[in-house]
Parts: sequence; structure tokens; C-alpha cells
Amino acid sequence: MVEGHGQDFNVVFVLDFSGSIDNAELNQMLTAVKQAGAELFDGTSGHVQLQIVAFSSTATSYVPVTSVEAFSSLIDSLNPNAGGVRPFDGNTDFTAGIQQTMSAYTPISGWSNQVVFISDGNPNEQTGTGGNSLTDATSTAW
Repeated sequence: MVEGHGQDFNVVFVLDFSGSIDNAELNQMLTAVKQAGAELFDGTSGHVQLQIVAFSSTATSYVPVTSVEAFSSLIDSLNPNAGGVRPFDGNTDFTAGIQQTMSAYTPISGWSNQVVFISDGNPNEQTGTGGNSLTDATSTAW
């Protein structure tokens, strides 16, 4: 359990939905993320805001949620094993995921602002100099 007591949490989960992750592995990842979210809500008397950025060859973000029920519903909506629709199934582009995160996620002053990035491997699109996982410009901005 998260020991935050009155701490406010603002967390974005940046999740890899590339084709190298089959639906069974995706289910495992999303189940773990759902549990992590539930522990954030259960572990504090403060505020909790959770957001999802999904990526593959491109990326999309979802509106932040502020209840465990809304977070659970959002996760299920992305999980084919829970009756949801998988948003992506292409290549792995960390740059797209990070660019979308920089665009959609807003840190909140005084809160514990956290980015959780989960992927099954290395990117195979938009990499930078020397094998950097991000394009040079995105790496610098990040």
C-alpha cells in the first residue's frame, strides 16, 4: 500500500500498446496498473488524479480521473480481456508517447507529480542519436 496519508497524487501512466504485446500480456499490464491506481486511492486521505497516455506508432491521452471507479472503468475500456477496445497494435514509438505526455499531462503545484512509463522493449520508430530511445528534439524537451 502507498503510504501517503494526506499527500495529493497526480500520476500519468504512459502505456505501450504495441503489437509486440499480445492481449494476455496487455491484460497482465493493465491489471497491474489498475491495482497500482487502486492503491494510490486507498493509501491517502488526499486527492488523487490519474491519467493514461496510450502509445504504439502514435499516441493518445485520456481525460484525468479522480475516483477509483472511474480509473477502473477507463482501464477496462482499453482491455480486450475486460470487454474493452485496444487503442493501438502497431510499432513501438517512445517519442510519440512522451510527446503526448508532455502535451496532455499537467503537474500540479504541491502534489506528488509522477510519470510511470511501461513498455515491453525498445522503440523501433523515431529514435535519436546514438540509439537514444527518443528523437533528439523530444529528448531535449523532456
